[in-house]
Amino acid sequence: MEQPLAADNYCPVALVRVVFQETGRDDVVPGNIAGELMDFVVPRFCLHCEEHLAVNQYFLCNNCLLSETRLDTLQLIDCLYERFGFELVTWMFSVVKFEEWSAFRTMVHFLKYKGLFKAGEYLGKILGNELVARMDTSEIDYIIPVPLHRLKLIERGYNQSLLIAKGVSLVTGIPINQKAIKRTRYTAAQVETETKHERHSNIKGAFKVIDSGKIEGKNILIVDDVITTGSTIREVATELKNSDANELYAASILVA
Repeated sequence: MEQPLAADNYCPVALVRVVFQETGRDDVVPGNIAGELMDFVVPRFCLHCEEHLAVNQYFLCNNCLLSETRLDTLQLIDCLYERFGFELVTWMFSVVKFEEWSAFRTMVHFLKYKGLFKAGEYLGKILGNELVARMDTSEIDYIIPVPLHRLKLIERGYNQSLLIAKGVSLVTGIPINQKAIKRTRYTAAQVETETKHERHSNIKGAFKVIDSGKIEGKNILIVDDVITTGSTIREVATELKNSDANELYAASILVA
């Protein structure tokens, strides 16, 4: 499960690198002399291996990006059945398995704990492209990102699942609905719970649909950053089904 990396794993230089990553640096494209000069003066580094990024690379170098083994269909079916059965969620998709050495794990860590919010849309575009390649997304009416409690939103400054959902939406064209369901109870972070039962109890009753008219009869894609036991997605999905949602799909960057 995702845990904040030890602070002493990041020297001041590495943290400065993160600041420059956060700027987005969209000017760094091949043929843009000013952008290439800026990249020479303020070089960008891969978040995972810390190798210098080429002008057309963002956040991760190609070696780290291509080294990630995508989950195949049989693995995804196993993940779906283990977490949700086949009644609640029609299909689930995650880009890669959660591994300590995963470059995507590193990116999600920076997104959630280091304020690198621009990584969210980047990851979402990767997820969106994978979804388009694996399934027919034209029948999905809405994307619903797993909501944060308002206190957690104030604490972090943004909802990482919403940022990922925006990237998915840009690729697929599916609109985002972030107001149909809200988190009504502040809960401990799921990473702070140790067992599947504790995770389920921690998140039980934490969500409430507030606009059932936008849910009834709709096919909905629920987006989160990481699916571990599936407790969070299950609670959101249960609330949506109670409001007569039609088909529900789940997607994340990582699955444990």
